[in-house]
Amino acid sequence: MGEKIQSMRKLADWISGYDWEVYYNQKNKSGYDIFRGPSKKPDLLLKKNGYNVLVEVKPGTEHQHILDGYQSTIDYAGQYWSGRQTDYYRDGEDESLEIDAFVLATQYSMDGFLYQKEQRTNTLDYSGYLAKKHDMDEYGITHTATRLMWREWEKGHNVDYFRDLRRSRKSQVEMKAKPKVGCLVSKVDQQTKAATLEPHFFLNSNNFVPLGVEQIYAFN
Repeated sequence: MGEKIQSMRKLADWISGYDWEVYYNQKNKSGYDIFRGPSKKPDLLLKKNGYNVLVEVKPGTEHQHILDGYQSTIDYAGQYWSGRQTDYYRDGEDESLEIDAFVLATQYSMDGFLYQKEQRTNTLDYSGYLAKKHDMDEYGITHTATRLMWREWEKGHNVDYFRDLRRSRKSQVEMKAKPKVGCLVSKVDQQTKAATLEPHFFLNSNNFVPLGVEQIYAFN
């Protein structure tokens, strides 16, 4: 089993344990249904309570995986929001899905970080809003990659490009609401420094929300 497929399987098994429907972007031997979309698309679709999240999966064993995953997540979200490559479907259905968020995850997400070598480092010593509100810690590379993704999505050059492309296509396609971006990780407890194992969406506008909750207020 390749490193990428192994990572997808680990994440799918982890997330499905929290009552989310999980779909692969390709036929698989793991028993998961598939979703359809553009030729280039994220790896997993998550569905629950009317919310739809697309996940770009990287193995996370190399720092390059984080850089590539960061860029791919922004690109997929931008293409969707711009009105290009907007259609995603569950296999066998014709009604396109409204995507609420595009996130990056790796096989180390369940450990509370994206990059394998972060497990050898200490968590950040900071007292920001999220740390205070959620009693959580973060690892440096995951913290930085996530904040850069948020910043790019809020006011970066790439989002300017997708916004301009969106405006030029208003009369041609049905426009979608702007999705959120971020990553998918387990919470690292501030006191014990241990991962809680429960998956969390870590989204722009400082939203940190467990997948297990019934109402995912981060998307509202």
